[in-house]
Amino acid sequence: GLRFGISFLLIWTLLLPFCSGAMTARAEEKDVSVYVDGLYLQSDTRPIITENRTMLPMRAVFEAIGADVSWNEETRTAEFGRGDIKGSITVGSDFLLKNGEKITLDVPSFIRENRTLIPLRAVAESLDCTVYWDKDRRVVRVVTAVPTDETVSEADEKTVLKLGEYAVSEPEWNLYEAILSSDGEKASAQAVTSAITDVTAVKAYAAAQNMVLPPEYIDGGLCDIALFQKSGKYDAVLKGYNTTDKAFRAFLYDTALCGYVRSLFSDVSEKDSCDYARTHFVRVKHIMTSSAESARKAMEELQNGADFETLIKTYGTDFYDQTVGYIFGEGMRTPAFEKAAFALKEGEISDVVKTPFGYHIIKRLSFDGVEDSEILKICGKEAASALAALRYREAVKPYAESLAATHLN
Repeated sequence: GLRFGISFLLIWTLLLPFCSGAMTARAEEKDVSVYVDGLYLQSDTRPIITENRTMLPMRAVFEAIGADVSWNEETRTAEFGRGDIKGSITVGSDFLLKNGEKITLDVPSFIRENRTLIPLRAVAESLDCTVYWDKDRRVVRVVTAVPTDETVSEADEKTVLKLGEYAVSEPEWNLYEAILSSDGEKASAQAVTSAITDVTAVKAYAAAQNMVLPPEYIDGGLCDIALFQKSGKYDAVLKGYNTTDKAFRAFLYDTALCGYVRSLFSDVSEKDSCDYARTHFVRVKHIMTSSAESARKAMEELQNGADFETLIKTYGTDFYDQTVGYIFGEGMRTPAFEKAAFALKEGEISDVVKTPFGYHIIKRLSFDGVEDSEILKICGKEAASALAALRYREAVKPYAESLAATHLN
């Protein structure tokens, strides 16, 4: 997996659509968070959204950006500067001044609770910063630098893989190979081809649907590049992944596209979630003990006709309310426990199963009598996520299957 980066560490979770079984549901509405050069902006007043513009206390913004600011109480004007930029903003005015030039404001600054609130984007951009908006996570990211334009090198012109009509350059291949390699072991050509095919399938799906990637999805990659360049680490990143600026930017765009396409499948109804859980998840109860000896005694009593529910209370050390039991799908529990649970038929009881949590005797149960409300309470989010991921994979899968791979070296 990736080892470089700021938010870039999170990107790889979007990259392999057919290897990942889970998907994050659409984030609930929450307060806006602001980061400047990757650092959380601390303020004694939370950001306020006015007419789709983020308003923040004046002093917190200028200090985070590294600008000087002075306040004229009589004119209610703030004068600010950063480098060779000098500007001013007046409370209630629909413009600010940058080196004498008027810049129109969508939302004028105003005073609330003795704090002068200013429009973050307009002020930051007037100081030659770049501002990125992450709609899904409700995060504003400010970078006190502007990313350079894309550069193209001679290596970018060399195609090493064809996937249908899509050409993969050598630097793109090298980047995926570096990401997939770990512990000194080079990723196989098959693994690299598979990963690139999965991403290309999403591109083909998006093209067939005439999709246009919203700007906020593109912004994330540009912000990463700006931060890398500001820190002076960008060349090291490219060298570390044996790639080029063009290939790196393409990777960031493609992973953002994967994330956007995934998000289109995130709306799942409660009924569909419950139906999916009933057909794809298992419902179990278990007797968990801390020792093999206790588990052996419980098993002997079961074999002699003891009631499973009674033995949960007698021997069990799991104090979770097992009125309904556990309901889960693949990849949601420790491997040994999960494998044993899915191997059972309804009504069957497992042998003793050892996990890092103890010793388990598992009984698989049917969903008969279980209300949808109980399923939603126990695993509603997980079921919705799994179903959304399944729908996403099914939509994109035909495009992956249609991409014949041709290696050119």
